[in-house]
Amino acid sequence: MPRPASRLTLQRLLLALACLALSMAVFAPPIKLDRSVFDLLVAVDITQSMNVRDYRLAGEPVTRLAFVKHALREALFELPCGSKLGLAIFTEYRTLVLLTPVEVCRNQAELADAVQGLSGQMAWAGDSEIAKGLFSAVQGVRDLSDRPALVFITDGHEAPPVNARYRLIFEGQRGEVRGVIMGTGGLMPQPIPKVGPDGKEHGFWRADEVIQTDLYTRGRGGSVANEQMVETRPALPSQLAPPTQKREHFSALHEDYLRQLASETGLSYRRLTDVASLADALSGAPLARRATVQTDLRWVAGSLGLLALVTGNIPARQNRQRHGNPQGRTRMRRRWSFASWHQ
Repeated sequence: MPRPASRLTLQRLLLALACLALSMAVFAPPIKLDRSVFDLLVAVDITQSMNVRDYRLAGEPVTRLAFVKHALREALFELPCGSKLGLAIFTEYRTLVLLTPVEVCRNQAELADAVQGLSGQMAWAGDSEIAKGLFSAVQGVRDLSDRPALVFITDGHEAPPVNARYRLIFEGQRGEVRGVIMGTGGLMPQPIPKVGPDGKEHGFWRADEVIQTDLYTRGRGGSVANEQMVETRPALPSQLAPPTQKREHFSALHEDYLRQLASETGLSYRRLTDVASLADALSGAPLARRATVQTDLRWVAGSLGLLALVTGNIPARQNRQRHGNPQGRTRMRRRWSFASWHQ
């Protein structure tokens, strides 16, 4: 049975559309669009408290650092092309930039490998002076020519503990650097695994193996000379445990402390609750900037061409079965009419 002329015409139009769209998918160059992009420097705490297992992935407990790495790799795929991301690590009292921001789409595999390579074995000291590390990260961002936004990921656990009456003053300009502090870890204190130079765990830190009082109470100075301290600010209970409690060998998220640091530096604060929360923080409106970037839309043309090709080759018999057989319905109506008349 010959095909109706209308169907032949439709098939030819769909075939022409498919050829045009697939040709565009192969040969069309990227176009420039005005869109929101993100320039980010992500600094990750790699100190030993980040080895506490109070997150879960696929139903299994994982360390804070492992969860951060997984969430960061997933967030890479959420950032639009034209965005840039760099990596830094924090330990002792410094933040060290490992990789200045590079474009995410052209370097996605390399960035994912760099994130996967983050490890506590990269730490050069065992201390964890959070405020100094954060201020060091802010300074590092100021030193970069393109001034990316800062994403500082930490549990806020200072080691040795900080005396809230002698906290370090932030000497920079509040709000000069945009960014967010991401708080990691649970709210219930957990024992801190003791990780050796080989990267393997050897039990947990005991109370007598960890400094339980701050250095100023012990009559010692901090790690940086001539630091300006403050006694007038209110003490934060989460930051100064009485020596008799001896709780510094346990670790939990110090959320009040991180909120205070965020307020002093002009950063925002978010908590890392699940994988999506990090992607939301990285691609949030406060960190976005408008830019004209080359955008590859060839996948749209390819999808349209494939759809036209498939639609144009659906057999006519399928269409008749889907909508029913008109001739069959006619015969049924005739039989029904004859039977009714005969009765």
